[in-house]
Amino acid sequence: MVYLLPLYHPLRLIDEVCMLDQMSRGRFLLGIGKGISPIEVGYYGVDYKNADKMFAESFAIIMQALTTKSVSFEGEFFRYKNVPFEVAAFQKPHPPLWYGVVNPDSAERAAKAGMNMMSNAAAAVVKAKVARYTSAYKAQAGMAAPKFGMIRYMVLAESEDEALQIGRRAYRRWWSSFMSLWQKHNTAPTNVSYPPEIDGQIADGRAIAKTPAKALDILSGQLSESDANYLVCRFAFGDLSL
Repeated sequence: MVYLLPLYHPLRLIDEVCMLDQMSRGRFLLGIGKGISPIEVGYYGVDYKNADKMFAESFAIIMQALTTKSVSFEGEFFRYKNVPFEVAAFQKPHPPLWYGVVNPDSAERAAKAGMNMMSNAAAAVVKAKVARYTSAYKAQAGMAAPKFGMIRYMVLAESEDEALQIGRRAYRRWWSSFMSLWQKHNTAPTNVSYPPEIDGQIADGRAIAKTPAKALDILSGQLSESDANYLVCRFAFGDLSL
C-alpha cells in the first residue's frame, strides 16, 4: 500500500501482480497511487508534474490486461499493440483495488474507478472523504460494496505509560526516516503532515498508544465517527522491537 505507478513499467507490474495473486491463492490486494514525493520520483527520471497522467495511463493498461488478457494502448507515455498475457490473476475479474486517498478529490477518483479507499487522517477528515466517495460511487452488478479504510499507528502495552514510552521512541525513528529526503532538499512534504512526535498524532487520533481495552474503545468510537468500515493498524514502525 501502495505501488507507485509512475515508477513501474506497467507490463512488468501486471505480471508481478498476477504471480503474487496466484501464489497467495487469491489473498492479494492491489494498492496503487502516484506518490507524494517529487524528490523520490525525480530520482527515477520522472517529472512529478506528469505523475497524474502517468498514473492514469498505467492504471488503464493494468485493468485492460487483467480483464482481457491482452493490451493495446496508445498514450503519451505508454504505447502497446496486441501484447498477450499468459498469466492471469487468481481472483476474478481481478484482485481488490485500493487507493491511498489524501483529499476529497482523490476519494472521488477512487469511487469512479471502483477502487476501495484508504486514508491516514483524523476521523472527521475520513468522514468527509467517505461522503465524497459515496456521492460519486455508482454500484455495479456483481461487485462487492466498497471498503473505506482507516490507518492507525498502534502501540499496545500493559500500561499506557509503557505504550507511550515505546511509541515515542519508535515514532521518532520513523519520522526521521520519512523526513530524510525532504530535509536534505530543504523543503516540506506535500499533501501530508506528520508531527515530529507521536503525541501530535495521538492528539488528532491518528495514533493510539494505550492498553488493549482502551485502544478498543478509541477505535470503536473513531469507526463510528468516520463512517470507515475497514481498519488497518501499523503495528511495526521505526525501531519497534518484536
